[in-house]
Amino acid sequence: MHNVSTEKVKAQIAEWKQQDVIEGRSGKEYEVHQELSPVAPYRLRLRCYSEIIPLYEFLVGYAQKCAHSGQPVEFDIKLFDRFERYLRVIQSLRQVDTMGMDAMQIAIMVDRVKRMLSSETPFHYTMERLVKELDWGYSQFPSSHISRKKQYNGKHFEALVDRYCERIDAHIEERKRIAEENVRKRGLAE
Repeated sequence: MHNVSTEKVKAQIAEWKQQDVIEGRSGKEYEVHQELSPVAPYRLRLRCYSEIIPLYEFLVGYAQKCAHSGQPVEFDIKLFDRFERYLRVIQSLRQVDTMGMDAMQIAIMVDRVKRMLSSETPFHYTMERLVKELDWGYSQFPSSHISRKKQYNGKHFEALVDRYCERIDAHIEERKRIAEENVRKRGLAE
């Protein structure tokens, strides 16, 4: 029985790889471009990590308010804008580390709350996942071994965050362009 599930996983991976080829997310140029993705300096990522602590605290409090009221609690979701920039910079890494995993998990929680407030996902579904995500591995957030390290404290912190977000956006747009070009080339070859 173990081999059956392994075979299903292998088949799913092959299917995903084929989908990548169909959608142009393959080939030498695409792979080289992926390797050249912008990576923020470690100390800047540390500073952004410390800046998302209030976001995490907000999410904990928000989950408690929703649980108490039994329904979504409205608020101005523009509150997330500033923090999403920090999350993007923290995740600008080719290999995932503790900061990147924390940022990814918090970004998922933010997305879940946004989708619930726009009625894309049901309240109970979102709350169930939000509570699990808040419980899972976050009993010691922020990671103390990270928060004790030297952070970037330059006076141009926000401008530097903006610069890395722009670089990340440009990289994503170029990646899309390469994928579209790959699809176009494949269409001409067929």
